[in-house]
Amino acid sequence: MTTLTDLSPEILHNLFCFVQATDLAHLSKTCHFIKDFIARDDLLWKRVYLQKFDVPRHPPTNSWAQALQNLILTEKLLESGDHDLKRSETPFLTSQILPLVLSTTTSSTPKNTAFLTKHFHHASRRSNASTLLRQSSLFRRCGLPFDEPAPTIASRQLSARLHVYSSLPLDLRPTELLEVEGAVEIHPFARSRVYDLRRYKARNFWGPFMDDGSGRVDWEKVQAVFIVLGYGLKTLCEHSGGVVNGGSVGWGGEGGEWDGLAAGSYKSLSTTERPRDEDEQSNAATAGSERSGVSGKEREVQTESDDVPSLDTFMLKYADPREARFQHEQAIFAAQDPYGVKGTWMRIVNFLDYHDLFAFNFTGHTPPEGVEREPVSTVEAFRLLLLNLWITKIEWPDEDADEWETVDGSQASSSPCNTPAAQTAPGQEQNGDGSSNGSGGSPESSGSASTTKDKEKKKSRYPIVHFAGRSRSLHIQWDPNARSHIRGHVRAYPSPAVPAHEHIPDFCSNLSHIYPPQSFPSLHQTTTPSIPAATAPPLPPEDDLVIRWTTFSVYHGEERWRSEGVQIGGLKSARGVLGNWFDKDYDPHGPAGPTGFWKLSDRVEMFSQSSGLRVWSGDDGDVVSFA
Repeated sequence: MTTLTDLSPEILHNLFCFVQATDLAHLSKTCHFIKDFIARDDLLWKRVYLQKFDVPRHPPTNSWAQALQNLILTEKLLESGDHDLKRSETPFLTSQILPLVLSTTTSSTPKNTAFLTKHFHHASRRSNASTLLRQSSLFRRCGLPFDEPAPTIASRQLSARLHVYSSLPLDLRPTELLEVEGAVEIHPFARSRVYDLRRYKARNFWGPFMDDGSGRVDWEKVQAVFIVLGYGLKTLCEHSGGVVNGGSVGWGGEGGEWDGLAAGSYKSLSTTERPRDEDEQSNAATAGSERSGVSGKEREVQTESDDVPSLDTFMLKYADPREARFQHEQAIFAAQDPYGVKGTWMRIVNFLDYHDLFAFNFTGHTPPEGVEREPVSTVEAFRLLLLNLWITKIEWPDEDADEWETVDGSQASSSPCNTPAAQTAPGQEQNGDGSSNGSGGSPESSGSASTTKDKEKKKSRYPIVHFAGRSRSLHIQWDPNARSHIRGHVRAYPSPAVPAHEHIPDFCSNLSHIYPPQSFPSLHQTTTPSIPAATAPPLPPEDDLVIRWTTFSVYHGEERWRSEGVQIGGLKSARGVLGNWFDKDYDPHGPAGPTGFWKLSDRVEMFSQSSGLRVWSGDDGDVVSFA
C-alpha cells in the first residue's frame, strides 16, 4: 500500500497547504519524515500564512514559519482569559500587532483587520481592550478598578499607541459606572492632561512629543487628545443626528476596526477622480524616494511626462486659464508629495472658555511638577472647520540636512537642520512660509553654489512639503475666528531610538506619586526586575516614521494660532492627524487645546465659494487673492 511518505514532495506540499495553521504543529509530530519536510518547506509556511493574514509590507526577518508561529501564539494569548499573562506578554503582543495594522491591505476584505477586530470586540473586547489598551499612566486614576498602568515608560507608550491605532472607545459604559464599584469616567482625566499648560514646553515643541527634545512621539499625549476629540465628536454626532461624525477615521465611533493606518489607505471621496489600484497607491505613498537623487528640474520633467497630463489638457478642462495653470501645478506637486497634502480636509478644534482655562491652571493650589491636576468636567466648546489646502513648495533635504533643493529648480538655500533635535527652541522654529527665525543653517550651506555642487550628497527620502489654503467654519459663520488663511509644512523622519532608561520601572526614579511602592513590592526587594522590560517593536524605519504636521492660522496677514500634530499611521493613511493648537508666540498663559483633521477629498478649489474671491499661491508661498 502507498503511504503518505511515498508521495512526491510537490504533492505533499499541495496537500499540506490545506491544513490549518494550528494543525501543522500536530502534523509535524506524526513522524520524523513529515516533521523535517514541514520544517524545510518555507514556501508552505508562506502559503498558509497568506491564507490567514495579508501580505506583509516587508518579508519576515527570520522565516515565514517563525512569523506564522508568532502570530499563532499571539492568537492563543488573545483568546486566553488569563489577565496577568496578557499583561506580562504585552511587549510581545505589541511587536506582533503593530506590523499587522501597518501592513493591512487596502482591499475591501483585509485579513489583518478581521483578525484584530475578532479579538478586540464582543465577548473578548473587555478582556483584551482593558488588559492591553489601558496600561498607560492615564488609567492610574480612572477606568475600572483592575485597570493598572504598566511598570515602565516604554510599556505604557506601547499600550497608548495600540489604543490610538485600534480607535476603540474606552470610555466606560453607563452600566459599568453604575454597577462596578470604583469605576471612574476617563475623559475628564484626559481633559486634565490636554488643558494643563505645564505640559506645553519648548522641549516638546508644544505638541504631542516627548519632553527630551528628541522628536519622538509621546503616545500618551496622543491618547489623551484622541479621547478628548473622540468624546467631542461623539457628542456632536448625537446632537446632529448622525450628520457629523468621525467614523470614517475611527474617532468616537463604536467600530474600532483598526482600519485606515496602512500607507496609501486613504481613498478620495471625490467621484470624478479616477480610482487608483493598490500598486498605484503604493507608488504614490513612496513618491520621490526613487527620484531623490535627481535635480528639481529633472523631477518636474519626469513627473509631467509620466504621471501628469499636459497643460493643454487642463486648459480644455477649465475655462479660466489661470485656474488651469493652478490645477496643473498642483497635479505636478501632488505626484511628488508622499503625504497627500493637496485636497479638502475636515478639522475639529476643542477649547475651554478662557476664564475656565485660566482658573484651572492659575487659580488655587498648584500641584508640584510631575503631579497631575484634578479632572476637568467643564463643558468644552469646539469648532468644525473645512480646510482647502494646496501645495506651494517641496524641498528635498540632504541626509545631513544642511541644504534644501526645491522642485522648481531654485538654488539651494540655507535652512535649519531637519533633525528633530534642531527644532527645539520656539525662536528657532520655521515660519509658515518655510523661512527661519534663527540661524539654523550650517556654515557650509551658506557658501557658494559651486561649493555644494562639487560634493555629492545623498538626498533624503522624505521631502518637506509646504502648503497654503483657507479655513472656514461649518456651523458658526459669525465667529470672527471662523475664517482664516492657512500656512504650514509637513516633514517625516524615522522615529528616534527609545532610551534604555525607559525600560526601567519608574519607582527606580522619583516618580512614586504615579506608582506607589506598595504597587510592586517585589521590584523594591531585588535589583533585578521581575517584570520583563518592554522593547520597541521591530518596525522598519519606513513603517515607524514620525510624520509631523505644522500649521499656522493667518488672520489679515498675521499668524495667530499654531498647531503641531502627527499623522496616525503611515504615509497617506486615512486616519488623519492628531495634535495640539496654541498661540503662535508660545504664550505660557494659553490658550491651547487639542485638534485633529482628516482628509475628505483630493480635490482642491481655486476659489472660495463663501467669499467669491479667487486665491492663488504666490512665488513666496503667500496667499494672493484677485478678482
